[in-house]
This record gives sequence, C-alpha cells and structure tokens, in this order.
Amino acid sequence: MTVSIAAILLALITFLGAPLFAIILAVAIIGFYSLGIDLSVIAIELYRISETPVLLALPLFTFAGYMLSESRTSERLVRLSRVFLGWMPGLRLDYVGRF
Repeated sequence: MTVSIAAILLALITFLGAPLFAIILAVAIIGFYSLGIDLSVIAIELYRISETPVLLALPLFTFAGYMLSESRTSERLVRLSRVFLGWMPGLRLDYVGRF
C-alpha cells in the first residue's frame, strides 16, 4: 500500500518537472526500503563508485575533445592528408567531410 502511494507521488512529481536523477534515486530508496535492506548501502555504493579512477578520466576526455574541436584539428588533418595523399590515384579526398 505504501509503495503504491509512493509510486503515484513519484509519477506526479515527475510530470511536474523533477530532475530524472532525483526520481531514479527515490525509486532506488523505495525499492531498498520495501525489501528491508538497510539504506546505508546506497551511501556505501556511491562512495565506492565515486572513488574509481575512471571517473577522473571522463572530464579530461571531454576537455580534450573540446580543445580539438575549437582548434579545428579535423579540418587541418584533412588538409594534411590531401597534401600528402592527394596525388594517389583512386583516393577521393575531395568528398571527405561532406556526408
């Protein structure tokens, strides 16, 4: 009974524009509570996930992609490949980037 009321309340605040991460967290908390699992498990898992070194690499890859796009590296690589490989028969480098 309590879980169904919580589900209706969550659906209501979802339609009112609550952030999706908050809804997913609320569903997880309600699910753990209804199964009788201690809620400290959520905090322990969040700490374990946030401690991984892969999480540090994601913003660095994003920053590298931003720097490459702002410096127009792809256009310069296409021009470089045209200079060095444009003389070869069979290579259609004039259509690169027009897809």
